[in-house]
Amino acid sequence: MRWRSIHTGLLLCLAALLPAASARSAGPPPSTLEGHDLEVADELGTGVESALGSLLSGQMAGEITRVTVNADEGSRITVRVSYSGFEGGRMWAEALNSNRKLQSWITASTPQSLGASSGEVEFVLDAGDRAPEGGSRASSFLRLSVARGDRSVASFRRNYRMAKTWGAIAGEPTALMTTTIMPKPIGTTATLTEAPSYPLPPRSGVATAPA
Repeated sequence: MRWRSIHTGLLLCLAALLPAASARSAGPPPSTLEGHDLEVADELGTGVESALGSLLSGQMAGEITRVTVNADEGSRITVRVSYSGFEGGRMWAEALNSNRKLQSWITASTPQSLGASSGEVEFVLDAGDRAPEGGSRASSFLRLSVARGDRSVASFRRNYRMAKTWGAIAGEPTALMTTTIMPKPIGTTATLTEAPSYPLPPRSGVATAPA
């Protein structure tokens, strides 16, 4: 009797923990970029882009010194860019996929004017509820471009690593794993069959309607 009581108590504890186990099995929340500095993806590739841009739109002297994600709200992020130089120019931000292709379904702030010789600007990138072709709501790079105030072609471009998975589209089903705990009978209960046989009473002669 003592062991049966202990076993029954354990089953009750496991049953009480079942909702918590189901919630944990749903997986951790998405990672956030908030507070992280973004690193330059490749100096060589972006340097070539900048050189070609300078040939087409004129030289633009300056440097981006730091890129920080100020806020990550799932489908919307805010990026702060610190710079020196580029006086009189315009800077803008774009999201790229793993093949460095522009993700036009992600909207970004309008280009920011760079009036001083150094300072900071902010850009907001918003994926909203838009679904890209191929279904992947992920970005691999952030591209920052700078052009002269009187030109539209960038004189300076630089890519930054940004492993960002945008929030799920509203209304999309999400997978939820659940855990099922099956109690195991012990003692006398374990000897019972699923369908015990009992002697049937004699028929009373009362007729019943066919099912």
